[in-house]
Amino acid sequence: MTMLTENGILKSYHSETPVRRLVIPDDVRVIGREAFAGTAGLEEVVIPNHVTRIEQRAFVFCPDLKNVIIGDGVTDIGTGAFESCESLVGVRLPFWLTMIADSMFTGCLSLAAVEIPDGVSFIGNYAFGKCSALRSVRLPEGITRLENNAFACTDSLKFIELPPGVESVDYSAFRLSGLERVLYRGLDIRWNKAIKGMNYLTFSFQKQFADGLKHNVIDTQAIHRVLLMPVNLAFYMKMRTKIFGRKKHTKIIGAYIEENLTEAIKFIIATNSMDFMSVIAEDFITKENVDEYIELATELGCHEVYLCLVEHKNRLGGYSGAVGGRFGL
Repeated sequence: MTMLTENGILKSYHSETPVRRLVIPDDVRVIGREAFAGTAGLEEVVIPNHVTRIEQRAFVFCPDLKNVIIGDGVTDIGTGAFESCESLVGVRLPFWLTMIADSMFTGCLSLAAVEIPDGVSFIGNYAFGKCSALRSVRLPEGITRLENNAFACTDSLKFIELPPGVESVDYSAFRLSGLERVLYRGLDIRWNKAIKGMNYLTFSFQKQFADGLKHNVIDTQAIHRVLLMPVNLAFYMKMRTKIFGRKKHTKIIGAYIEENLTEAIKFIIATNSMDFMSVIAEDFITKENVDEYIELATELGCHEVYLCLVEHKNRLGGYSGAVGGRFGL
């Protein structure tokens, strides 16, 4: 095993026989650019507290690297530090880290979960791009910016919670992801500021419809209620009301969202969302299911939605003339 070190910087690493576990030596303060690039057989790296910096692409293309433990002495991790480490399943990030650099974990196909330290406020371009196994991400309260394609092509990522302090989310931050739900805890005024300069966030729920599928995340309003809404339904609403306005798209997306129809309509009723109800009633509330939703609106005390549903039932011919007259319909 050979390590070339110069002035505390580990410049390169080479071993004739594979070393499965490596602890960075005491005389190393910085792991240099591409120091371990392409190293085969290395499965675990322990980076002690005496190391302060990991430079660009330090561990790029390490095919067997599974676990990395980074001590709290590290305050800076460079662009693409662990890019294309396809076997990486676990990484312990240092407490004092303030940003996730561009492409830090791009192409880490086995990385299923990551906990981002509380001090991180910025997630860079393609930071977790193509992490196809990524299912769980905890974003700390201090996160303010998500850059372009930060979580692009994360097929397994179905849910994410955006903290209330977020100030900027790039329109492509979740391009081609598997997101189905997004939760934002915060005020309308802050959210509107976060997406200033772009009308919608871009998400994907099916790859073939990814480009241009846009919607607003439903936030919690001033009273901090937690609202969850299926991404596909949100897109459908925006498509119908603001974006495309062309009937050929409604058939494609309409067929898709029927899978979540009951949940979606119940969400709309529970939140007394009249704009959404008026859109969805036309295509998806029928004689066969309208009574179920009228009953739910009654139970929840959603008077405006209840009246909307009653009127819709009357238009469907669900009431006789006498009954319709009694309701003034």
